[in-house]
Amino acid sequence: MTIAFDYPWLLLIVPILLWLVYRRRQELAHKEFPDRLSALVRVGVLALVILALTGPKIATFISKHYVVFAVDLSESTGASQDPQTLIDFIKASAPADERTSYSVITFGEKPYIESNFAPKPKLPKLQFLTSPPANGTDIAAAIRLALQTFPKDGTKEIVLMTDGRASQGDLDSALAQARAQGVTIHTIPVGLSEKPEFWVDQLSLPEEVALNLPFQILIKVGATQKGSGQLLLYRDHKPILDETVKLERGVTTFDLPDKLEESGSHQYQIVLKPTHDQIADNNKLDAVVRAVGGAEVLLVGSSSEANLPARRLLSEAGYRVEERALENFGLSLAALASYRAVILNDVPLRNLQASQLDALRNYLRDLGGGLFLLQGQRALKEFEDRSIEELLPVTYETPEPSQIPGVALVLVLDRSSSMSERAGSDSKINLLKLAATKGIEILDLRDYAGVVAFDTEMDWIVPLKEIDDKEYYYRKINGLRAGGGTDFYSALESAFAELDKTRSHIKHIMLFTDGKSDKDRPFEAFLGRLEKSSITLSTVAIDTEPDLELLQKLADAGHGKLYEVRDASELPAISLREIRRISRLRWIPGVNAVQASPASQLVRDKELAGLPAVEGYALTYEKPTAESWLRVQSTGDPLLSSWRYGLGQVAVLNTDLEGAGSAQWLKWPSLSKVLGQVMARIYRTSNEDGQLGVYTRIENGHLEITADVQKNHRWEQGLEVAGSLSSSEGDSQPIALKQIAPGRWRGVVENLSPGSHVLKISARSGQEVVGEREKTVTLPYPEELRRIGTDQETLSKIAAQTGGVYLETPKFQPHVGISAVVAYREIWVEVLLLALALFLLDLGLRKIPLRQG
Repeated sequence: MTIAFDYPWLLLIVPILLWLVYRRRQELAHKEFPDRLSALVRVGVLALVILALTGPKIATFISKHYVVFAVDLSESTGASQDPQTLIDFIKASAPADERTSYSVITFGEKPYIESNFAPKPKLPKLQFLTSPPANGTDIAAAIRLALQTFPKDGTKEIVLMTDGRASQGDLDSALAQARAQGVTIHTIPVGLSEKPEFWVDQLSLPEEVALNLPFQILIKVGATQKGSGQLLLYRDHKPILDETVKLERGVTTFDLPDKLEESGSHQYQIVLKPTHDQIADNNKLDAVVRAVGGAEVLLVGSSSEANLPARRLLSEAGYRVEERALENFGLSLAALASYRAVILNDVPLRNLQASQLDALRNYLRDLGGGLFLLQGQRALKEFEDRSIEELLPVTYETPEPSQIPGVALVLVLDRSSSMSERAGSDSKINLLKLAATKGIEILDLRDYAGVVAFDTEMDWIVPLKEIDDKEYYYRKINGLRAGGGTDFYSALESAFAELDKTRSHIKHIMLFTDGKSDKDRPFEAFLGRLEKSSITLSTVAIDTEPDLELLQKLADAGHGKLYEVRDASELPAISLREIRRISRLRWIPGVNAVQASPASQLVRDKELAGLPAVEGYALTYEKPTAESWLRVQSTGDPLLSSWRYGLGQVAVLNTDLEGAGSAQWLKWPSLSKVLGQVMARIYRTSNEDGQLGVYTRIENGHLEITADVQKNHRWEQGLEVAGSLSSSEGDSQPIALKQIAPGRWRGVVENLSPGSHVLKISARSGQEVVGEREKTVTLPYPEELRRIGTDQETLSKIAAQTGGVYLETPKFQPHVGISAVVAYREIWVEVLLLALALFLLDLGLRKIPLRQG
C-alpha cells in the first residue's frame, strides 16, 4: 500500500511537535499517570489534525480499464457509406487484454449502444447493427450515454470518432460532466474533408415582387475543395439557366437577375451537378416568389424640382411614382394605406409633425408598408427632435467620432487647494492639466478653444479663440498651480457668455471640479438660460467631495453628461471621450469612398462594379438588428441600411439624390438598379388590410406558424384560426393554431419533408371571415448536410478539456496518456474521525479520577 499527500510539507510540523514534548519530558515525569496519558493523547490529536491537513491518500492499483468507441454516423461524416473502414479500425485499436473492456456507441441525431463492455468489441463484419437518425449530430448526447454506461470503478476513456460538427446539444455541459467523472476523451477526425463534397448553401429570393419589375436571385454554393460542376436553375419546372461553373473552396456566390410577367406564385429550384461528390441530398434547394401587379409608390419631397433625379431613377427601375410635397400632404394613415411604399426625399425632418410620424408608424407596423428615407443636408438642418429615429434602422446617437469637425469648447478647470492632493503617483492638479492638454490635442487647429481656471476667483488662462498654436495652450495649462477655495459659478457664467457670442456649430463647456461651489449663487437662473440655449455642458466630478446633485442638474440642463471619477488618473481618458462625443457633426462633407458590406444580400459585386464615392453623407450608427448594405469605406459608417419594423420594412440612404452629396452617383449607370432592389425589399406585401399577418420559422425540420389578427387596429380574441399545409406532391394536412396572447395564435408542424409547401391560414369569427392568407414555405435539406468538413478546433477543444489527445491520424492504443492504472482514495475524513475519538478520550481522562496505586 502506498500513501501520498497533497501538501506533504505540513508533515514538518510533526517533528516540531515531538521536540516540544521532548523538552517538557522532565515536567511530565513528575505528573501523575492520568495527566501524562492525557498530554500524550492531546499530542496525538494535534498530530492527526496535521496529518489530515496534508491531504493523505491511499494508492491502490485498479485491475480494470474501460474504453468506449463513440462513432458518428451522421450524414455530414459520410461514415455510413463506408462503415467497414470504421469497424476495422475499432477492432485493430482494441487488443485483447484481461484488464480492459471495450464498448461501442453509434450516434447521429441520437446515440445508441452498438455493443456492451467486453474484452473484444462485438461488431459485425460489414456494417453497424444500429442505425441512428443521420439528419443531425448530437455529440453531447453521445458523451452522456458513454458516461452512463461506465462501471463505477476503473479507469475510463472515450474514443470519439466524429467530424466535430454538432447540430444540437450542449457540448460544454457534457465535457464538464466528463471532467467531473475523471473520464478522458480522445478525438479522431472522421468526415468528408479529404474527399470532394459540394452543396447548394443558399437560394435567396424576395417573397413577393412586382409584375414586370426586375429582382435578384442569390445563389451560394459550398465546396470542401476546388472543383467544377453544372449549375441549373428552374422556374416553374422549366430551365432558365444551364451553366458550367468553377467552384472555389469555401462558398462561391452567384447573382442572377430575373423578372416575372405573370402574376401569382412561381417556383424556383437550383440544382448542382458536381463532377465529383459524396452526398447528393444537399445539391438542390427550392424557393417560391409571388408576383403582384401595379407598382404604387408615394414620393414625398420639398418640391417637384427636388424630386426630379429620384423620379427618373425610380422610373428607370420600373416603378410608377406619385409625387407630393410635404407641406401639401397630410401623411395620414388613410392617405398612406393605398401605397405600397413611401419615399421621404430629403424632406426637412424638423418639419415632420407628431401626427405624421404616428401615421407612418401605423403604416409600417400594422399595414406592412415600406418606408425609404433619403437624408441629405436639407433633411438634417436644425434637426433636434429625433422621434423618427424609432422607425429607422440607424440612430443619430454618437458612440464614438470618426472625425473632429468645427467646435467651440471651453474647459473650466478647478485649481483649488484640494487639487494639490495626491492621486496615486501624481497630484490631481497635474492629472487635470494632462487631461486638458489631451483634450486640446485632439481638436483641429481651426476649432475654437478657451481655458478658464477657478478657485474663489476665475481667470481666462487662454481666451476663447481659434486654435492655431497648440503649444501655447500646453504652456498656459501647465502653468496652473493649486490654491484657494472653490467657486465655479463665475467661471461658468463667463464661459457661457463667451460661447453665446461665438459662431460655431457645436458650443460646449466641460467643467472639472473636486469641490462644492457656493450654493447662494443664482444657479437656478443660469440653469434656465443654459437649458434654452444651444450651448451644451458636461461635468466631471473628481473624487468624493463634489456636489453631485448640482453637477447633475448642470449636465441635464446642458444636455450633456456627468462623469463621476473616483480615480483622478482616469481624467485624461474622460476628457478624450467627452470631447470626441460632442465633436461629431451629423453631416460629414468631403469625398468618401463607398464599399458593399460583406454580409449584404441585396446588392452584389456585379451590380456594384465601379461604385462611386459620395461627396457628403449623414452620420448615423447602425442599430443592433439592422442590416447595412453599403458603408463608408474609411470609417465603416452605414450609408444604406434597412430593418423590419412591425410588419413593414424601412430603408435609409444617408445621402441625397440631388447632387450635393451624390454628384458622382447620379452619373453611375447602376444606381437605378440598386434603388430598384431597395424598393423590392421594402415593398408592401399583398396583405393590404393588415388584419391577418402570418409568419413562419423553420428549425430542425419543424415549421412554427404564428398568426397575428387584428380588426380596426385592435387585437382580436376568441377567433378560430386554422388552415392547411399542402406539399408539392399533393399531400395535405390540417393545421389548428392555439391562441397564446391577445391577437396572436401559434401552431407547430413537425417532421416536414424538404421541398415547397403551400400554407393557407384563415381567421374566422363564427361565419365571418376576418382574414385569409396564403404563402409558400420552402423547407431546405437538413442543416446537417450544410455543415461539411472536419471542425479541428472543436475536436482539439474536446480532447484538451478532458486530458485527451487529438489524433489527426487514425491510430489509437488503449491507455493513451495514462502512465499507470492507479487510483487514489482520500482518507483525511478517517484521520479526522480518529482525531475526534482521541479528543473524546482526552475529555474522558479528565473526568474519570484515575490514580496510581
